[in-house]
Amino acid sequence: MKTIMHAFFVTLAFLMLSASLLASIATLFFYPTEIFFMWKEMMGRLFWMFLVTLSLVGLLGFSLSKGRTEAIIKDKLIRMAWILIIGIFILWPCSYFLRVQMESPEIKQVIYYVQSIELLFDCIVLYLMILNFRDGSKLVMSGLG
Repeated sequence: MKTIMHAFFVTLAFLMLSASLLASIATLFFYPTEIFFMWKEMMGRLFWMFLVTLSLVGLLGFSLSKGRTEAIIKDKLIRMAWILIIGIFILWPCSYFLRVQMESPEIKQVIYYVQSIELLFDCIVLYLMILNFRDGSKLVMSGLG
């Protein structure tokens, strides 16, 4: 049951982040600035859901790996720690900063710099999640998961 819940929350977190990334890029480049601001303001308010989902993924993954010493497990734990660190210390502050800046009437250049940082680290987190997804699939296929 833990394995199924872990897979569900991993998939949910991956879909949340990839949808946010794609929508941010689309609204940034293909829609008026007001739509982009509205999207970022909404995402800033909903970011806590992503962090809760990531925390559940980490807790379930940690409980599934209890007492295991395979290299693949260690790699997954290290990547998950990096995902949580990036989420809490980079993506959350960027999201909060952008939400606060969206409330001001004037458009500032710093918004686009912070948005670029956020998009870069979104891509890094997605890559780390894909690696963990791959390793988790290997564990399940080999009967270790």
